[in-house]
Amino acid sequence: MQALVLLAVATLVACDLELAPYEVMKEYDEWEVRKYPATKWISTEAQDPMPHDGPEHQKAFYRLFNYIDGTNDVETKIAMTAPVTFRILPGEGPNCGSNYTMSFWIASDMQVETPQPTNPLVYIEERAEFMVVARRFGGYPGD
Repeated sequence: MQALVLLAVATLVACDLELAPYEVMKEYDEWEVRKYPATKWISTEAQDPMPHDGPEHQKAFYRLFNYIDGTNDVETKIAMTAPVTFRILPGEGPNCGSNYTMSFWIASDMQVETPQPTNPLVYIEERAEFMVVARRFGGYPGD
């Protein structure tokens, strides 16, 4: 079964984020096809009818944020990166909860010696190379 992978790239005015490496395979007017190499991501799973703004979204985000803020086995802070990904397995019908995985790319300086999560709901995911369709825009998807 294929899962829908969405990329959210936050643009912060006061902060430069390290971006996960990717290669643009094809460009179109408003979007592009990207290939991401095999890398490590910190991930957590959730279920919600509204994966992007439902009540479980914030809980999932903060599980990941706490990991990079030092809730890991070496109690070290890790730089925020982009993108944040959502791998969504849609529910069977209307108003059904979708199962999804939210992930942060682990910064390049932590890819080899990656701190382990201490929260059992958070795990290191070693992703194989993958391709996505992406569109860059400012703000949030609902704006």
